Amino acid sequence: MTDPEAAIGAGLAILGSKDILTKLLGPTADYIGGEVSGFVRKCNINLDSIFQKATQKLGDRMEQSGSVNPRVLKHIIDDGRFCEDELAAEYYGGLLAGSRVPNGKDDLCLPYISKVKAMSTIQIRVHFAIYYSLLKLHESSKINLVMLMKGGYI
Repeated sequence: MTDPEAAIGAGLAILGSKDILTKLLGPTADYIGGEVSGFVRKCNINLDSIFQKATQKLGDRMEQSGSVNPRVLKHIIDDGRFCEDELAAEYYGGLLAGSRVPNGKDDLCLPYISKVKAMSTIQIRVHFAIYYSLLKLHESSKINLVMLMKGGYI
């Protein structure tokens, strides 16, 4: 097994130079730009944003005992480290916060993580706009939107 720096170095050699890599990938090249520490730093910034959003969503419930299922955490970390979009980070943060339960065994959000992972940034924005509009449209009614959606009507 090769170390990450050697793999990155080999990749840069194939492309010819770091300049070509930067021109090809633009700011995304920061993830692989020669130093593994830069890659880790960039990923940590993205994950920090998700964890902050999850903490905000939990509010006072952070003081209660609970944990997140390790499988959920793995997928949040795997997908979230490359998440630079604020709204997508909100989705991941919400999934992380919603997965925090007293016994830490609930992994029911795994299919939702997969759905968020499969959506483009634009699809996430459209999804948010539709559901936010529905929420605002029905906020004064007694219609339970969650039950409507689970019933397959929406």
